[in-house]
Amino acid sequence: MSPRPPHAGPWWAVPGRHASWPYLLLAGLVFGGLMGQAWPYNPAAWNLSGQMFARPAPQAVLVDIDPASLADYGPLNTWTPELYRAVTEQLQQAGARAIGVDVLLDPSRPDAAELNRVLAQSGAVLAALPGDLAPLGGGQLRTGVSALDRSLLGSSYSFRTGYRTADGELVPTLAWQLARAAGSEAPLDTRPRFLHHFTPAVMDTRLSFRDVATGRFRYADVQDKVVVIGQASPDSLRPTGSELQARAVASLLVPPYLSLPAWAAALLAALITGLSFVLGRYWGLVFALLMPVLTLALWRAGVAFPGMTLALAGLIGLKLSGVEYLLTQSRQQPVTLAQQQLGTRAGLSRAVEAMLSVPGSGRGYLFLLRLEGYGMLEERFGREWAEEGVDQGLRRLKALGGQVPDAESFGFRWEPDELVFLVEPLSSPAEAGKIAACLADALGTVSLRGQSLRPLVGYTQVEAPTGQPLDEASAHTLIEAARQTLLPAASA
Repeated sequence: MSPRPPHAGPWWAVPGRHASWPYLLLAGLVFGGLMGQAWPYNPAAWNLSGQMFARPAPQAVLVDIDPASLADYGPLNTWTPELYRAVTEQLQQAGARAIGVDVLLDPSRPDAAELNRVLAQSGAVLAALPGDLAPLGGGQLRTGVSALDRSLLGSSYSFRTGYRTADGELVPTLAWQLARAAGSEAPLDTRPRFLHHFTPAVMDTRLSFRDVATGRFRYADVQDKVVVIGQASPDSLRPTGSELQARAVASLLVPPYLSLPAWAAALLAALITGLSFVLGRYWGLVFALLMPVLTLALWRAGVAFPGMTLALAGLIGLKLSGVEYLLTQSRQQPVTLAQQQLGTRAGLSRAVEAMLSVPGSGRGYLFLLRLEGYGMLEERFGREWAEEGVDQGLRRLKALGGQVPDAESFGFRWEPDELVFLVEPLSSPAEAGKIAACLADALGTVSLRGQSLRPLVGYTQVEAPTGQPLDEASAHTLIEAARQTLLPAASA
């Protein structure tokens, strides 16, 4: 590894980048990591992926308490224990793996104890409120909280196997109790779990409570499945809680998707933020567009990838890159003396044309100064320092005073390391030689960061070339002629 040039700045300085870039990079890494830690779960994006790539054969079915059943048996709270016994016996004969009753029954009903015994004997799981896990008097009846997570928009994308009460007690959910009765080994905890979509959907096989109670249903529809008794919505786009509970049970009975732990999501988010910032330009946008596509691709492979989190990390890196750009623009080099004093190639062409078209009382000369060392200074320390060398040279030229006629307003820039001066009138080539020596001596003392600018000086008389038009070609011809006479300063 080659040593750093002397006075090249701190070790983290990067040519072309604002001095604050390491701090912005560090801020991006920290912010990206914190965002990944706080948002490793993308339920809305995974819900969309689940709709596009639904899982096959749900292992749960809904027995619908539909209007026909209510018309036959009356209001729900008047249904007798014998009616529930008939339904549970029919489901058990059909080979149901587990039975859940997602209905909040009135604990004050006179037959509560008998209903408790009937449901307990059938092995059914009854829905309960978090503060009342013994809605029908306790006993051997298993209960579970009928609840799911809600997003800010009111949609349900996830559920948990357990929720904590205000006292800190971990209570099981209805879905977990049913899945455990069906043989699932999912642990009881508060970690969010994705609510999978299935094809055919759970609600595609909707059995009427009345038909099940009277045995008028296909046993194959419930055989080896978990049955949830509850109310279904007539609108397939707005499922009820019972339908979502059936999906939750089915989600626990299929192999879980591989998901990244929070620390891995944080690490990836920090990496994407850092790469977006370091690469700059449009790379943050590329990451932001690529991550959701990668989420879909990995979902199909059984991986729950936090693509939206990483897409946002890419946009954060892009914004930090924009902040650095604005800081760089605000710190743009001020207008240099060379920009103020030196004309352009086009200006030189017009000046030469004027000198040739309107001859003066004497002769005009074009002087060319090549600043050897400009390229090395720019390569090692940047263009800003190279231009500072040119500015210092111009200040010395202005200080020549009467030694060079009209010394403050005759300069032009040809190449970055070439300065051109037009002087008239001059009486003889000898006078032109003296001016060339003055120019060279003035610039021969310029040195920055240990790098000297070694001037080479050439000059030629301004004469109209034979057969050449008076345009830029004339200036170019004079420049080439002056280059043929370049000599170093006598003191160099």
